[in-house]
Amino acid sequence: MCSAARSPMCDVCADLQSEKSTSNDWNTENQSYDEKFHVSLCHIFWYANLTCHTYSYVSGDPNVVFDDLWPTASKISELLDCLCDGESSDLMLKYCRFAVRFGPVKLLQALLNDKLIDINHTFDDGRSLLHIACLSSNAKVVAFLITHGASLKALDNAGRTPDQLCFCPHTRKELPSRYQTTLRMHKKQEASFTEKEKIFQLSADSESFEDLQMMLHTLEFNVNRDRDPVGNLLLHRAVQRGMSHLTLIMNLVLVHHADVEAVNNKGMTPLCIAAHLGYGIIAEALICILGADPNTCCSLNHWTPLHFAAKKNNTSVTEWLSWSDTCNTQPLIDSLFAGISHLNPSYWSNICQA
Repeated sequence: MCSAARSPMCDVCADLQSEKSTSNDWNTENQSYDEKFHVSLCHIFWYANLTCHTYSYVSGDPNVVFDDLWPTASKISELLDCLCDGESSDLMLKYCRFAVRFGPVKLLQALLNDKLIDINHTFDDGRSLLHIACLSSNAKVVAFLITHGASLKALDNAGRTPDQLCFCPHTRKELPSRYQTTLRMHKKQEASFTEKEKIFQLSADSESFEDLQMMLHTLEFNVNRDRDPVGNLLLHRAVQRGMSHLTLIMNLVLVHHADVEAVNNKGMTPLCIAAHLGYGIIAEALICILGADPNTCCSLNHWTPLHFAAKKNNTSVTEWLSWSDTCNTQPLIDSLFAGISHLNPSYWSNICQA
């Protein structure tokens, strides 16, 4: 189908692949390490429970709570003990950073109980665990850290205490009463073109999570309106980068209220992108944890995520979407009988012009 007369859909897919390739140029080696770390973390601790979960989108089940997918703190300790050796201190720090950014309290509790991390540990940027938890709006972790004696007077490299990085009113309620009114929330300034460019640049690097949060909390930047030069919102860019950005994906939706059904200039939702690129874990998280509709179609050609996964022969994603109680497979079946090239022909010209 894509030989002599090239299908316009092939151009859309090629453009998406090109955008992903270009966006990864910033640091391929670092991206690969972060990707492997997050894939490993998910398979060791929580993905099995997501796979076996009884969640059904069509039945209107409530979204799965990420924390509930994790084992107990004692079980996490057993797993950490298996992973821990003389060379594992850097790995434990990565687990710790994940926990305070978005992870469950149980992971942080296990790390502290096993004395794999100090409650007042500071990273290279001078930020303590409490600094990062406040900046990430991780209210449960903030409450846990304060209850267990984390210092509220620690200074980061910019001379700021944790409460000065606590911009979320809900998270701020977890601070001691004397900190409830000490932060005067100045009106956000509209982000300049250069600042917006910086925000998109920071979103490329999973290690710049805290710097990105700082800009999102202090500048007037609309995650559902402001796009990069090729028409992607922050959520689309995060999904394109894969597992290394799973924390950012969930943070954007659950903290910054990014629209999980928003489309980019190709008419694709984040779930369509994940299905096209073969990111099965992200696709499952988008549906089960973040509430993405598995039947929302591309606005230009009306393909569902299942169409995109099948088109790219992404077997695991196709099988999960087909056999789980999530999406309607009839449009794909109908299109296969009719011939994919005849699917919604009125949209092909729009795709060519996209």
